[in-house]
Amino acid sequence: MVSVLLIPAKVLSKDLRLPLFAGSILLVLLVAVGVFSFGEKLPVLVIEGNGTTPLKNGMEYFVAFLNGISIVVSFKNYRKSKDAIYLNIMVAFFFMLTAELIFTQYLSLYSALHFSGHVIRAIGYFYILKGYYFSQIDADKRNEMKIAEARHELKTIMKEQHGLIFKIIKQGNEYKHTLFDGELLERLHLSREEVYGKTIQEVIPDSYPILLEKYRIAWEEGERVTFEFKHREYSLYVLLKPVFQGGKVIEVIGSVTDISKVKVLEETVRNNEKLGILGELAAGIAHEVRNPLTTLKGFLQLIKPEAGESNKMFIDLMLNEVNRIEMITEEFMSIARPQALIFKEENTYKIIEEVVHFMEPQSLLKGVQVHLYASAPSYPVVCEKNQLKQVFINLIKNALEAMPGGGNLYIMVKSNIGYNEISFVDEGIGIPEEVIQKLGQPFFTMKEGGHGLGLMMCNRIIEAHGGYTDIKSQVGMGTEFKIYLPMENKHSEEQRNIHNASI
Repeated sequence: MVSVLLIPAKVLSKDLRLPLFAGSILLVLLVAVGVFSFGEKLPVLVIEGNGTTPLKNGMEYFVAFLNGISIVVSFKNYRKSKDAIYLNIMVAFFFMLTAELIFTQYLSLYSALHFSGHVIRAIGYFYILKGYYFSQIDADKRNEMKIAEARHELKTIMKEQHGLIFKIIKQGNEYKHTLFDGELLERLHLSREEVYGKTIQEVIPDSYPILLEKYRIAWEEGERVTFEFKHREYSLYVLLKPVFQGGKVIEVIGSVTDISKVKVLEETVRNNEKLGILGELAAGIAHEVRNPLTTLKGFLQLIKPEAGESNKMFIDLMLNEVNRIEMITEEFMSIARPQALIFKEENTYKIIEEVVHFMEPQSLLKGVQVHLYASAPSYPVVCEKNQLKQVFINLIKNALEAMPGGGNLYIMVKSNIGYNEISFVDEGIGIPEEVIQKLGQPFFTMKEGGHGLGLMMCNRIIEAHGGYTDIKSQVGMGTEFKIYLPMENKHSEEQRNIHNASI
């Protein structure tokens, strides 16, 4: 036992428990055979009625000395590691030492003192068993539980990982996946069973040539590879990293990230840049058109008094159309021209009326009749006029697109306590209930070629004005979009600045 305690801790290359156990059994048998065969020739250790001999006591004191050393060594190891195994061993050797001292005091083999010594020694053996065997079993169970928990946690992390994590190995001329997991797996309509142990051609045959070349570079050239490729409706970013052992690649670890939304955002930015340029061109064209319009209007007004009664009707009609063209050019310039955002009191009805006139040509082309109603002449609201126009234009445009076969769009403005309520009611295709909850989220759209940012920006503008929106719809019947705007915007200037920066 002292030798075991003094040997430095190390991992044995071979399991020696069975040979040691067999050797222990053999030693016990040899001692037993020796005692029974040569008992009369062996020295006397106990004289019945007189007690133990000096030889017996010397042997017991020597064993007690070894037990004492073991107690000291166990105590030092316990202080150093705080491991309960050494505490149990220390208690075991204390009982063993006590038993050895008792064995120097009894007078008869049949005395209670001699029996108690064996009982105390048995207790010492129990603590040795508890210290070494039971503690090891508990440690193994704890380690197994930790490993199981770690595996479960790793599996959960990999499953919840937004992209994909995978490993590949090379078998012959083929690359096979030995791991494939992540949240993206389900969205790609794949399962771990379909991918595990399969080649690229078996998993994604459409992208086989591209992936094969990238896998080859990572494996044969040992390079870190990054690339993008398209799979179904997803744009995917792939990272391949080779793992080396002894200077050779033994496997390649890869990750896949869905960058579809990033690509949509890039496309949206490019489109916005184009729209910005078109806006500048529209403003320039509108500015140039105003000059000849002013000339036409002036000459029409000059010739009107001299014209006959039959011609005055045509001149009035021409003047009305010229005024209409002027109004449209003014709207183009106000929308396209960059302006500082200034919140001031405006008439909500007049803003909507201007937008309806502006959108009238497009609504006529779509076969949609726009009906504007109001319950009172004045609807004051503290707002930034051009931003509200942007919201109303977007909502009317959405309503027109929802009625490809034509129909009616009803816009109603009414006043509640402290709020103006604006309703846009169309006779379009409607929106399913489960989709309504997602409206306004970035990149969520039901329109082909859309990006889902229009309604999001409308919501942000309304919120910046201290208002809120509400949507009700029925499939096949139409949609009602309501805006509630406070007559006094209670948002602070700081909040508006934050909103303006986000836009």
